[in-house]
This record gives sequence, C-alpha cells and structure tokens, in this order.
Amino acid sequence: MHRTVGDRLATGQLPEHLSPAALTALVRPGELVYVPGSSGAPTAFMHALLQDAERTQGLRMLTTYVPGINRLDLSSVHPSSRVAGLFMQPSLRERSEEHTSELQSQFRISY
Repeated sequence: MHRTVGDRLATGQLPEHLSPAALTALVRPGELVYVPGSSGAPTAFMHALLQDAERTQGLRMLTTYVPGINRLDLSSVHPSSRVAGLFMQPSLRERSEEHTSELQSQFRISY
C-alpha cells in the first residue's frame, strides 16, 4: 500500500525533522506536491528539488506562489512535470501549455 509522507510521519516511520535534500528524496514521480506561496514558501525545499530536473520527472505541482513575491523558475523542472497555480507566473507563460495551467476562479484546472 502506498503511504503518503504525512502517513509515514504520523506513524513514526520518518523522523520529525528532515533536511530539504532528504525531503526531496521522498517525492516520487506522478505524486502531487503542494508548494505554498507568499511568506510561507518552502524556499530551501524548492532549491533542493530544482537542483536536478530528474527529481521532478512526472511530478504534479500545485502552487500558490505570488508574482512579485515568489519566483518560480521552471527551467529546472523536467518536461514531463505539470505545474498548476492560482496566479500566473512569468515562468509559467514561457512553458508549453501542456505542462502548465492556471486555476480558474472556480478552482478548476484547465489544460
């Protein structure tokens, strides 16, 4: 049975504190990762995740990064990944529409 990171933390299967590099090792292809924006953005985690495009292969990211506050550089994201966000980012505009989307006001993902 595939257990989420939260499940593994709750059952004591993971240490309470993980380094950003250790956290990125838990991300598997095809999983959905929520990346909060504004002042709560996980900058160390994102830096570690984007060091190697293979880490993001097949990854689905949902973000609330805020333009002008959070910079989302997608040049290091694997082409097979998908990124969706509440706010349009300049880097989202540069990527192919098949890999990015902007959530509509009804919170529906449009591809």
